[in-house]
Amino acid sequence: MLDAIGHPGPAAPSRIDRGVCAQGLMPGVDPAQFPANFANVGLVAGQQVLTYPHTSREPPLKAYAAG
Repeated sequence: MLDAIGHPGPAAPSRIDRGVCAQGLMPGVDPAQFPANFANVGLVAGQQVLTYPHTSREPPLKAYAAG
């Protein structure tokens, strides 16, 4: 992404350092905190899915969209 933003045209794989393929995490991610943060994301997403109000059918089409 940074290559495409920093250069005209699409990203070029030839300009990307192959060393990035050996990195386990993206820059800025704390390896010590990653497992707990990753687990928390799953927990929060699961809670959202289970507790968000659900409906059994689509709501009726609004008049302005019926055309």
